[in-house]
Amino acid sequence: MVSTAQSLWHETEQSYLEQDNAQSYVKLGFKQLHADPCIYYRVTSLGTVFSTVHVDDFLIVSSTPDASRAFKEELKSLWTISDLSEACFCIGITISCNHIDRTISISQTTLIDHVIQQFGPS
Repeated sequence: MVSTAQSLWHETEQSYLEQDNAQSYVKLGFKQLHADPCIYYRVTSLGTVFSTVHVDDFLIVSSTPDASRAFKEELKSLWTISDLSEACFCIGITISCNHIDRTISISQTTLIDHVIQQFGPS
């Protein structure tokens, strides 16, 4: 079921990439990352934005708050969205941002704990 939903979203995003209309990702300046077709990026005077989707959740990483805000407004012009603010957890990965040090840390401790609980320590 998850892969079907993810596939549908990927197809929706892909159709926006391939269309040549006012609402397409092409018109918004996005390109598809060759290494991973579910990641899109663009570089503007506001900064660089990377966008990926898991099922129906967008994860946005940007070099500046202005670039992120502009992209979110553009997403709102395409779909009805809810901004859940800064990501703390996505697909089993805990995400921690330190804005002062300008660092991002990721951890899979929750997944590791789950695997140990399910299968026991080796």
